[in-house]
Amino acid sequence: ISFKTLLDRMAERPRWVMLNKVATRHDADIVTLQLIGKKRVPYQIRDRKKFEGELKAAGYVIRDSWTITGLSHRIGTHPWLGESESKGYFLERV
Repeated sequence: ISFKTLLDRMAERPRWVMLNKVATRHDADIVTLQLIGKKRVPYQIRDRKKFEGELKAAGYVIRDSWTITGLSHRIGTHPWLGESESKGYFLERV
């Protein structure tokens, strides 16, 4: 689900938003499966520049961001895609 789609479902957009553990990469969005316990669940890794552009287009400014070390992922069957980087964002609607 896109950030804008989520916002569009709300009666009123919040002034402040905190996002955490957003998997990002320096290339196109990808979706893979992640094994959690005995189940496989969809896992989206977002193109960082595109995602941050979507935040801005939705009317939000990034007031703070951080990298969450230790949460990066490399898809074992597709190592050429590189490692993801988990990010956090603190946003303000402008």
